[in-house]
Amino acid sequence: MSIKRRMLPVKDLFPAGPLPTQPARTWTIMTYNLLAQCLVRRELFPYAKKEDLKVKTRYPMLIDEITRVHKPDIACLQEVDCLEELKPHLADAGYDHVFLKRNMEKEGGHGLCIIWKSAMFKKIDYRPLVYDESPLTHPTPINPFTGNVAQLLALGVVQPHTARCSLGVIVTNTHLFWRPEANYERLRQSYVLMSAAAEFKRAILSGSSEFHDSTEIKDEWPIFLCGDFNACPNDAVYPVLLHAPMTPEQEQMIQPVQRPPRDGDPPAPESGDSGARPLESLDNPLPAAQLVAKIQSFPPFVSMTQTYRDADPNHSINPGWQGAERWGGEPTFTCFAVWKGTLDYIFWWDFAVSDKPQVPVNVLKVLELPKVEELVPGLPNKNFASDHLAVMVEIALYA
Repeated sequence: MSIKRRMLPVKDLFPAGPLPTQPARTWTIMTYNLLAQCLVRRELFPYAKKEDLKVKTRYPMLIDEITRVHKPDIACLQEVDCLEELKPHLADAGYDHVFLKRNMEKEGGHGLCIIWKSAMFKKIDYRPLVYDESPLTHPTPINPFTGNVAQLLALGVVQPHTARCSLGVIVTNTHLFWRPEANYERLRQSYVLMSAAAEFKRAILSGSSEFHDSTEIKDEWPIFLCGDFNACPNDAVYPVLLHAPMTPEQEQMIQPVQRPPRDGDPPAPESGDSGARPLESLDNPLPAAQLVAKIQSFPPFVSMTQTYRDADPNHSINPGWQGAERWGGEPTFTCFAVWKGTLDYIFWWDFAVSDKPQVPVNVLKVLELPKVEELVPGLPNKNFASDHLAVMVEIALYA
């Protein structure tokens, strides 16, 4: 049984101005990396009990935590396998879902899943995104095959006694490239996701979406970008997305680098070619500075957990963990295994595509993180089924 975690009140995040006086609609949004069973290796979790790593132990715990303990209105899940085991439990709890496998050609494996309460929301439009198919992020001698994907989903709010959905939200779910040195790859994937989300929103509000009549839409729908970004707040990707200044070290992090080939990389250069050519000749289409400029031509992201430490003054902070003393108000950890740190985020993106009024958004509460003593020496354990922890916020929309 998962340990019960409180929803903590959040203060002074945004917006800067006064909120409207009309009643707000409140929802909870979760992001959660479930730790795919196909990725569980004993050597990765040497501290864990054998029983705590088995699917027969972990999946009942995950199902209980999601559908009975936290009960999010919308949840973005990563590293989802054993989907057939999850489906009936999601349906029994009143959830609909969309699933995207990471590698459609591979038997087995894991993927992404967005779930939502069908009594509250109606699917308006949905698009999968395969990063390796983008001209910007396709595999090259310097840019490896990643297999990473994303989901874009538009949900209309089901009004009482009617099927009309004039108010809605756009949610994206992603799991970015994992290699620690791959900040440049994660930055490129972030830009592809932003561009796709912008185009997706344009389609919804213009009426070119296959599933919706845009004449019903009276306001700009907010966008929430959720997932495992595989980047800590002191990595370069985080400040770029939030339009925060970078340190010299972070500026160096996002420079593309040559490295020895690894399994899954594209073919090496032709025989006789040393490979020591300038980076741009290795089909590296965009220098880092230009990539940052393109990303920051969009509005900044706002992290919904950036004041977590103020909401939870008892949160355990160990300055020795990956430079966590420089992370501002973000949690010290959302992943707690041999490596410990914050990788999981729910971002709000104030991106407008029309002259329709923007729906004001506010964060009301954030899900409490467990105490370190409940997690050591690491996850999974008898109380937590993944090496990541669920991140959840309660938001208010004033429309």
